[in-house]
Amino acid sequence: MSSVGGAPGQRESRFKRLLLPGLAFKAVVIGGGYATGREIAEFFLPAGPWGGLAAMVLATAIWSAVCVATFLFARATQAHDYRAFFKGLLGRGWIAFEIGYGLFVVLLLAVFGAAAGEIAHRTLGLTPILGTVALMIGIAGFAAFGNASVERLFAWVSVLLYGVYAVFLVLALTSFGDRIAAAFAQPAAGGGNWLEGGLTYASYTIIGAIVILPVTRHLSSDRDAVVAGLIAGPLAELAEQEIGRQRLAG
Repeated sequence: MSSVGGAPGQRESRFKRLLLPGLAFKAVVIGGGYATGREIAEFFLPAGPWGGLAAMVLATAIWSAVCVATFLFARATQAHDYRAFFKGLLGRGWIAFEIGYGLFVVLLLAVFGAAAGEIAHRTLGLTPILGTVALMIGIAGFAAFGNASVERLFAWVSVLLYGVYAVFLVLALTSFGDRIAAAFAQPAAGGGNWLEGGLTYASYTIIGAIVILPVTRHLSSDRDAVVAGLIAGPLAELAEQEIGRQRLAG
């Protein structure tokens, strides 16, 4: 009877140890990266369907490798926030990252705010500032209740996000499957460099591995860190590939 009672807690623990870091990383990458689809058009589509797919695979591999290294170092140094992490990694040079990180946070919030304002305007007919303010209030509200509240948000939003993308995937394949297949059947385009696109995109989004350091406190072993890191890349890439398919159909 006791073993049955302990099962839910074990499942929750496994979720927090192995999946939550990847879901959190996915949230940062989507919000700060390809939420609008602009990055896909800039870094992946110029190389053609196959080149773009290769660039996505490369970016996924880099994300996973960086997340594994980041999670292992965080465990080794017990650094579960960016400041402690970079003090352990850079010593006195951590202040240089502090400056860059502050600028990145401002940029990230600006992207989030602009997207929220545009969504509010296009879908509800509201002025963009109302959408931006609503987002800021929401962020402040969840942050006020601490890490546990943010982690629950990551979990439930991920269910909604992947569900929506699954629906879009079905619609894209049923409505534009022939056009997607035709795009992949065309000769490889020579105008884009998939290697450069994948490296560039992965390089400016890997900061997400640092942003999510608070969730690494759930990792109980180096094996957890490796598995969670390996999973993080594909979790972040799944939604991006779906957006890419829709752009190919267009």
